[in-house]
Order: sequence, then C-alpha cells, then structure tokens
Amino acid sequence: NIIANGIIKPKDDISPYMMKVHYVEVDTVNGVPCRSKLATYTVNKADANTYKTAQKSPIKVGRKGYFIVETSDRKNDVANTYGVYNMVAELDGKAIFEYRNDGFPFSLSRYCNAVSYYPIQRNSRNEVMLIASMEGGTDYFYPTVRNRGVITCKADQKRNITFIATDDCGNSSTLSFEIVGKSDDECFKGTLPEGTHIVQHNHDFAAKVDDTFSVVIPKGSLYESIALDMHRSELKPFHPDSTVHILSAAYTVHNNTTPLQTGVGFIFTTPVEKELQPHVVMASVDKSGRIYSSGGTYRHNRLTARTTTFGTYCLAADTTPPVIRPTFEDGEDFRKRNYLSFRLSDNFSGVSSYAVTIDGNGTIKLGAAATFGGGATVDSALDLNGQTVTGDVTVNGALTSGGSAIAGTLKQRIPITAISANQTRPILMVSILHFLIYARVCHCFLIIVCDFVVFLCVCK
Repeated sequence: NIIANGIIKPKDDISPYMMKVHYVEVDTVNGVPCRSKLATYTVNKADANTYKTAQKSPIKVGRKGYFIVETSDRKNDVANTYGVYNMVAELDGKAIFEYRNDGFPFSLSRYCNAVSYYPIQRNSRNEVMLIASMEGGTDYFYPTVRNRGVITCKADQKRNITFIATDDCGNSSTLSFEIVGKSDDECFKGTLPEGTHIVQHNHDFAAKVDDTFSVVIPKGSLYESIALDMHRSELKPFHPDSTVHILSAAYTVHNNTTPLQTGVGFIFTTPVEKELQPHVVMASVDKSGRIYSSGGTYRHNRLTARTTTFGTYCLAADTTPPVIRPTFEDGEDFRKRNYLSFRLSDNFSGVSSYAVTIDGNGTIKLGAAATFGGGATVDSALDLNGQTVTGDVTVNGALTSGGSAIAGTLKQRIPITAISANQTRPILMVSILHFLIYARVCHCFLIIVCDFVVFLCVCK
C-alpha cells in the first residue's frame, strides 16, 4: 500500500465512517455452516472518531456468531469513497480479529468476496466487512484471528466488543457496544432442507437434476461448504426478440448471493436441430424469466459451460447477426473529414469482435468489444485510407463470461462509399507540399555531406 507506506501522501484528516453493524448466529449441521436471519443495528456518531449503537440496551447474541460492519472512507477534497485499510475487533479488551490490506498478488484477488459479506457487498457502495474468516478462505489478510472471528457467549453473559477501522493515512474510528447471551430457547438452531446435496469446499462434487441438467463443482470453487439446492425451475424463460430460440426448461442452482472463488461447470444434455447447433448458448434467467447470454460450447448433443455465479439457467440459440449502422450517408462528401464512424449492435449474445477492410486490401483489426447479456452497442471510428470502405462485422453466437468466442459465427457486410480527404485536395496543393518535402530532404542531405567533408579534412 503506497499510501500507508508514505510513498504518496494525500491530504486526509477524515476518519472512516461507521455506517451499520449486523449480527448473524451460526450453527453447523453435517459440516455445513448454517446462519440465522441477519439482525441489523443503527449506528450513531458520538464524537469525531467515536460511534455508538442507537440501541441503548446490550445486543442479544447466540452461543456462536459473528458481526458484519459497514464502513466508508473519504479523503479531503475528493468525492470518491475508499476501502478500509485496517479493521480490528476486540472482545473484552483483547484482539480476536484483524484485517489488514497491504497489497496482494493477482492470484488472491478473488478473495475480495471472502473478506466482505457478499450478499450485502454485491449491491452496496460501502465496505461491508466480514469480521470472521471463511473456512475455504485465506489467512493472508488476517494478522490476528482467534476462533476464526466467531464470538461465543453463554446465557446472560455480558461482554464488550469494540471495532476499530483505520484508513491508509492513519485516521481511525471506533465503534463500541455491549452484548449479552440469549437464553437457550432463543438461540438459533440450524437445519438442512430435505433433498439438498452436501458440497464440501475441499472436495470435488458432481450431480444431476435429471437427464438434461448436471452440475460439476471442483474442489476449491467454494469459500465454505454448502447444502446445495438445485432443481428444475418453474420460471418460463423468454426473450423480447422472437428470433432468440428457447431450447430447454430453466434450472436453478443454489442462489446468486453465494460467492464462488473459481468457476463451476453446468452441462445440458439435449438434442438440438442441426441448423441451430452452431448458435446454442447457455442463458441466465432473471426473476422475471428474461434470458441473457452466458456462453458455452455445444457438441454432440451436449452444452458445457463454466460460470462464476450460481443462479437460474437454460439453453437458447442466437441466429440473428449484429447490425451495422454507419453515422453518415452513402456517398457523403468527406472532404472536410478524415475519419468515419459506425455503430454496432446485437440483440442477444453481444458483439465479441469486429474487423474492417479498406478497398478490399487487407483487414484492420480494431479490437474486441465483448459484452454480456441483453445485447450490445459499440461505437467505433476509423481513419480513412481509400475511397471504398467495406465493414465486415463478426459476432459470435456464444461468449464465455471472460469474453472468449467459443461458438459458431454470424457475419454481416455493408459497403460504404466515401471520398477520402487526402484524395480530394487540389492537385496544386499536393504538388507544392511534395516540392517542400523534397527541398527539405535535399537540404538535410547537403548538410550531412558538408559535415562529412569537414570531418575528413580535420582527420588529415
């Protein structure tokens, strides 16, 4: 952290803000962590760097549980928010948990979903700090962790807890309150629904819902063990564009509030008409039933796909090519312009790549423009280098979540006739320009020759 190490010293005397605090009880059933419903408590500012809970009486806690603290940080004269550099939790005056972010290698970047409380963090601009470490997480960010951050409390036992949030400029804020243990009959007791599959975070897992849909979860994909819920959904998938074909029922795998560390595999096994096979993709299904392209590869009556998000999915086929819309008319006068621009759009899979040829001589690769879900619109500009320009756009029928094209392609071409600015200048101006360039080159060559002659004379 270049700021914490004093390499960069921004103006900052603002301590982190404490926004909310949440508590959740935990219980373990067959090796799977079960959680109670989240209890949320309002936080008020007592003075410049001290916060208290709005609830004056002690917060009731179970036999085992942990807290989640929502914080935010700013620097002077800057509107952006910043993450918390350091978070310490003290129980009865002793540190039981410390998070510190001094930087990390790229291989640990996905642990951002483990150090935060993912169900809230995914929709929040605050730092939603999980004051506990997950069993499949890493200890890299935690100089101090006792009992994985889980707080134990006996019935009617009172304890004091303090959270200290510090930014990378050394400004700190403190939140303190009292907790008290619930009675036994008030405590949360975990249960697992019938029909769920136990998936251990450190073991491979594979199972099928029916003859059509299967799930493969490699070990290490989960941050913690879960009771996996997977079933055929009652949702009816649809897309507003009738040219997008729905090829299967929808299947739900767990929920999208459970973070994944690495991708999991979904397999659809079903025959598809031959003309549609190059364009088959897996599609995610939202709560309304609308579908969004999610990639995959279809071969031999099977589509395989990887995703880093649990949710609801089905099979679909995209047979509609992208649309190319030039921002000028055919034959438009370009004598005062030295570039042309055009717009690309697609109704479902998104534009994965495009290329443009000039006068049919070679191809200019303008780069990738991958987007996911609900179509894409891409603006592009190209320098002119000839009279006739032909746009050749390629859209892939499927995209993985990483943007790689893995299925059949669809092409659409549009000829555009334009007059290049450098071909419409008056001949006299072009001739004068050529003469000036030629004179300058001759002058430079003469100077070099004279310098060389002088050098030879000096050597003699």
